[in-house]
Amino acid sequence: MEPETQDVPTRPSDIDDGIHRVLVDSSPQGAQVMMGALPLGRTPLQVELKDLGQAVRLTLEMDGYVPRQVTLSGAQTKVGVPLEPAMTGPDDR
Repeated sequence: MEPETQDVPTRPSDIDDGIHRVLVDSSPQGAQVMMGALPLGRTPLQVELKDLGQAVRLTLEMDGYVPRQVTLSGAQTKVGVPLEPAMTGPDDR
């Protein structure tokens, strides 16, 4: 008697799985990417978000630089965020 085989359905990678992927990068690289209070990782970072039909706001933070907010829309696949050095006092001129 031959063992019974089951057909296991496979999911092609090009099927829309409802997940939106965006590459978030910064200049300089290594900024902490936050969604609200939740740290997601450091740039460059592939962010995977459930497509809820609304924009998502992320904050990029790095010591010595001004925090930057970026809003991701459903059409974006990559976003580059230039970070500006923070001015800490009058001696930084």
